[in-house]
Amino acid sequence: LESCLETMQSSQAVNAWRGPNKGAQDFLFGQAWAEVKAISKSANTVEISSLEQLALDDSGTLEVYTLDKAENVEEPKNPVSLAELVQRVRQQVGEVGTPRQSLDEKLLLAGYHDEDKSAYITPIVILDHRTYSVSGEFPRLTPATVPNEIVGAHYQIALHNLDAFLVNDKENLS
Repeated sequence: LESCLETMQSSQAVNAWRGPNKGAQDFLFGQAWAEVKAISKSANTVEISSLEQLALDDSGTLEVYTLDKAENVEEPKNPVSLAELVQRVRQQVGEVGTPRQSLDEKLLLAGYHDEDKSAYITPIVILDHRTYSVSGEFPRLTPATVPNEIVGAHYQIALHNLDAFLVNDKENLS
């Protein structure tokens, strides 16, 4: 969401964030979409929670962020806690108006409660951010690619097999 706010109006960015509303994709941008995953540095797969998550025909991306606690990283760059990140996003959105109300509602739906701020103070760093194009031959299960008798699925995708779909690779961000 913070990245979206750098290139979009706050109302558009907040409206695009669909994950907290139980949207199949985390972000919908008109004809494009994005699914965002956070993984640990030891992970080599990402979890896909439904057949619908990567199913849209429009062009989409799988955004994979590798995170770690700042205390585990030698010379971490730009450490931020969840509470600090929420504060930054709120400042970008503004203090009043529909975008702010919508943002606060979505934060609650996502499980973020201001009164629990002390639980959200551990600084983390982004070690890596990779964007994969989800189209064509991208390996995914969708309602259209599985037998009709299969009505739901939760599966993992091996990241080391996705190099052909890599759009960007921003390693060593810590």
